[in-house]
Amino acid sequence: MTKISALTDVGSSLNAADAFIIQTPGDASDPNKKVTVSGLAEYLGVEISPYYSDIMVDTTPLIWNQTNDNYYEYRNTLNVTSFAGPSNAGAGYTTQPDLRVQSYMRRVGLHPSGFVTYYLDGANSEYLAGDWLEIFEGENKAGNGTTNNYIREGVNAWVSGTTYDFRNRVIHNGAVWECVSPTTTSAPASGTVSASGLIRATTSGNVMVEVPEFYVRVDWTDGLSWNNAAGADVSGEYKLLNPSGMSSLDPLRVYYVLPKAQYDELGAGEQAKWLRHPAFWASGDASADCTVYIDGTNGVEFEPSPYVSQRDASGVTRVWDGGAFAYFTSSGTVASSGDFDSSSAIRYRYIAAYQGTTDGSKLQSITASGVYTNHTRATGLSRARAIASGWANGDYALWNACQLLTLMEYRNFYIQDPTVGIGRGRDDWNNLGGYRDYQLGVLNDKGNTTFNNTTDGRNSTAGSDNLATMQWRGVENYYASTWRWCHGFNLGDTNGNCNIALNPDNFADNTAANYEIAGQIATNLLSDHQGGFNDEAGMFFLPQAGGTASSYVTDAAWSSTGWRILGVGGNSFNGANCGPWTFLANRDSSDSNISFGSLLSR
Repeated sequence: MTKISALTDVGSSLNAADAFIIQTPGDASDPNKKVTVSGLAEYLGVEISPYYSDIMVDTTPLIWNQTNDNYYEYRNTLNVTSFAGPSNAGAGYTTQPDLRVQSYMRRVGLHPSGFVTYYLDGANSEYLAGDWLEIFEGENKAGNGTTNNYIREGVNAWVSGTTYDFRNRVIHNGAVWECVSPTTTSAPASGTVSASGLIRATTSGNVMVEVPEFYVRVDWTDGLSWNNAAGADVSGEYKLLNPSGMSSLDPLRVYYVLPKAQYDELGAGEQAKWLRHPAFWASGDASADCTVYIDGTNGVEFEPSPYVSQRDASGVTRVWDGGAFAYFTSSGTVASSGDFDSSSAIRYRYIAAYQGTTDGSKLQSITASGVYTNHTRATGLSRARAIASGWANGDYALWNACQLLTLMEYRNFYIQDPTVGIGRGRDDWNNLGGYRDYQLGVLNDKGNTTFNNTTDGRNSTAGSDNLATMQWRGVENYYASTWRWCHGFNLGDTNGNCNIALNPDNFADNTAANYEIAGQIATNLLSDHQGGFNDEAGMFFLPQAGGTASSYVTDAAWSSTGWRILGVGGNSFNGANCGPWTFLANRDSSDSNISFGSLLSR
C-alpha cells in the first residue's frame, strides 16, 4: 500500500471525475465507496470551478470590468450573467443588493461633542421618532423590490407585551422597525411630536445622517488584491471568484461590503480578507488595521481619526473631545467609562443632511433658506471647527464610504439615471437661485428615504429644475446644486499625487504633511467622464478618463498641476457631469466662488 506521503499532491487541479475513498459508519466493509468531485459538488449544492470562491459569505457583490464596462451578476454560482454597460446591468439584475449597512443610515440631531441628541422620524423629518424608527429598505430598482431580504433576515414580527431593547428590530404592519429607546413595550408607530424647531436651529445639534461602520473587500483578477493580513501572499487564495470565461488577467473588480455584525460572524481566516473601511478607523487601532496595500504588495499606513463616535448596545456613546474620552447615555446625560460596553459598540460617522449654512461664525446643517457659498475651503473648515473639535467641511474618507455604499446599492455607476439610479436632481439652473438662494429641507417629508422630486431626472411636477431636489437616504442634494469643498484630500505637485488624511486635526491646504499618498492621477483631466479608477486597491476611486455621460463611471473629473484642493458632487450648472463620483481637483486654495459651499462632517 502506498503511503500518503508518497502520493503526488495535485493541489486544486481536480477534475469532475476525480474520486475520494469514503467509508459509511457502521459498515464493516473496508473502504467500500467512493465519491467524485462532481458528486460532492452536487451534494453541497455548488458549481464545479477551478477558482476559489467565498460561497459561505452571505452577501451580494458588485462585479465590474473597467476595460469593457461589463457588469456581472453573481447568483450564488460561478456561472454569472453578463450585462453590457450600467443601464443594462441596473435593469437586468434579478438578485437583491445587500442593504443591511444602508438600512442603518438615518437622520439624527448631533451634539457638538459627537453624540446623538434625537432621532428624526424615519418617514417624515418634520417629526421626532418615538420609541421606534421605521427602516427604509431601498428603492424598487436593480433587483431590489419594495422589501429587502437581507434586511429582513432573522427579523420577527412584533409581539404585544414583549419588552424590546435598543437596536432590536421587528416587522409590523408590513414594515421593518428599529427600537431607538432604551426599552419599550409599545407598538411600532411613526412619531407624532413636531421636530420643526429642532431642525431649523442648532440648539439641540446639527441635523446629520448617521453612517455605520462596515467592512469592505475589493478583489481584482489580474494578480492584485487587497493584502489585508500583514505579510499575507497576494494569490488566488485572496480572490473571491472568477466568472466563467474570464481570464485570470482581466481587470475585474469585485466589491463586497459587510455590516459589523456579519463580519464578526466570520472565522479568523475569513476576517483577514476584509478591512474595516478607513472612514471608521480610530485612534488605538493596531497598525495592521490602519494599513491598505494599495498596490497589492506595499502597505500604506494611515493615521486614524480620534473623533469616530462609538455607541454600545445600551445606547451609551463614547466620543473624543480633543483631550479625553467622554461618555453619554442615550438621553444625553453624562456617563462613565464603566457604563460603556466596548464589545457591543459600533462606530459611526456623520455627513450633513443639508447643504451648509452659517450663523456668521459656525457652519450648520439645518432646514433654512439659502446656502453658505463664496468662501475658501479653509474658511469653511474654520467655521466647522468652531462647533467643536472633530468637525470639518467634508471628509474624503467619509465621502468615499458614501460613494461605495451608493455603488453597492445600485450596482452600477449611472446614478443620475432615474431608471437604474436616483436621477439627476438640480443640475441645470445657472443663477443664484441654483447655486445659493434655494430652500433646504424641501424633502423633509421624505425622512430617511431616497427620493427625487422629478419623474424623469429633469423637469416634472416640481415645475422647474429649481425644485428638482433629490436625496439619498436622508442626504438632501447628495450631488448637484452646489459644489461641496471636501477636506482630507490634496492633489499635490506635478506627479498628480493623491494625498489623503483621515484625522481632521491634520486637514490643511497645500501640504502632504500628515497625509499619505493613495495613488496618482493624470493632471490634465478637463470635464472628462471617468472610465475607471487609477488606484490599484480600487477603493479610493481615484479617477481616470475614458467614460461618457452614460457609460463606465458616468461622472466627470477635472485636475491640474500644482497644489490643488477638492470639490465633489457638481453644481446646478454641471448637468450630466454631476454625481457621487464627480471630482474637481483643479482649484487652488485661495479659490472662492458663488457655486462652492461646504458640507458638514464629523
